[in-house]
Amino acid sequence: MTSLTQVRKKKKNRMKNNFDQELNQDSNELVPNRLINRIGKWEEIGGAYRVLKGAQPNWISNHQIQQLNNSNNPPIFKSTPYQEQEYNNQLIQELNQGVVIETNQIKIYNPSFLTKRADGRYRKILDCRLINYLTKSVHFKMAGVVELAKLMEKGDYATTLDIQDAFLHIRVSPRLQPYLGFMFKMKSFAYAALPFGYERSPYIFSKILSIAVQTIRKT
Repeated sequence: MTSLTQVRKKKKNRMKNNFDQELNQDSNELVPNRLINRIGKWEEIGGAYRVLKGAQPNWISNHQIQQLNNSNNPPIFKSTPYQEQEYNNQLIQELNQGVVIETNQIKIYNPSFLTKRADGRYRKILDCRLINYLTKSVHFKMAGVVELAKLMEKGDYATTLDIQDAFLHIRVSPRLQPYLGFMFKMKSFAYAALPFGYERSPYIFSKILSIAVQTIRKT
């Protein structure tokens, strides 16, 4: 007779194998395509529309954004030789992952630079303050530790997931991409995936994530 421990072990191994298969599949896909390539699964849980929609422009004033188009010049990239090399390495990685594309169809050039993390490593940043100023703000509530404490009961267990760079799994629409531009070494680039510094990135991401979380809670 199969013991409960053996059943749990088999279930754990199946979950690990499925997770490993997903990781292997992810490594062969462009980052912004990973959710799209599983659109059937998102359709099943009612999230296909938001995944396909991705990030769209939401301007306060079309007239003001048009004026900005006509006056914006590429900011000068300033850094040490080491920082420039590190920036170049991260840019190459983003290009290979499909996060960034090289294009001449740029309407707004945003400052882009490196900022130092707490662990000493550098993170590449797109400073979107210029377009954020003309983007409609949206107020929403993101679940946090307080909400988690209300849900937990004695005997519950949990796991944590590292969702670093998770925004990059969400596509930026072709209409918004030209406004997420930047220049490096006289070449123009734009974000094809949702950058961290964009005004509506947390809102867009949380709306998509909440659909998955609600489904998990029901199972």
